[in-house]
Amino acid sequence: MKREIRVFYENSESGAEKFHLFGGSRMNRAQAVDELKCVYKVLSADLENALQLKREKPTQFAYRNLFSTYFAYVEGFAFQLGQVTQASLAETNFLTDAELALLREERAQLNNKGEPERKGNYQPFLPNLLFSVRCYVKNHGAKYQPDISHNGWESMKKAVAVRDRLTHPKSASGLEVKEEDLECFSAGSEWWKKTLHEMFAACDEADEFYGQQMQAELQNGSGA
Repeated sequence: MKREIRVFYENSESGAEKFHLFGGSRMNRAQAVDELKCVYKVLSADLENALQLKREKPTQFAYRNLFSTYFAYVEGFAFQLGQVTQASLAETNFLTDAELALLREERAQLNNKGEPERKGNYQPFLPNLLFSVRCYVKNHGAKYQPDISHNGWESMKKAVAVRDRLTHPKSASGLEVKEEDLECFSAGSEWWKKTLHEMFAACDEADEFYGQQMQAELQNGSGA
């Protein structure tokens, strides 16, 4: 989705006002976290409604709706993780130029006048999902790699293929959600849930480690 160009004002260290003009929104960390929470609230409510519909009326419509709603939930949340990451780390050396450009979904290209301009750079869903997780943990100085050797990852890939088939139907049979499709959905969604739990646990562990390290340095500096 094309995002509008916005101008944001912020105060520099000297107190002078400055602005940024660029594609997409540049938020500070607090704003990005608030946006993540708002997006999660909406999408998780949608997902709960879709799951309830599947439980109460297990029809083909309910199944197709579940696939569509779930992957909007996953993709929207993963994007917000990236927004928090770039809001937190854009001005640091924790992200490479390539990582920052990917998080901003941008690339440079010359126009017909030979002038550089920014274009959208949208990556395939699954690699981008892994990328958003790997970058997010850098906010906390943590290290975490999603487990793509797990059966759940293979199920996630199959579930994405079903979602794509339903989103771009080529035949009536392509609109049918079979029992094996639902099994892949269940296993794939469990993999994503497990991945997020492990990611946040790694962040909490890193926060605790660096907090203790900082406390020890402060105590040593004060002669305590």
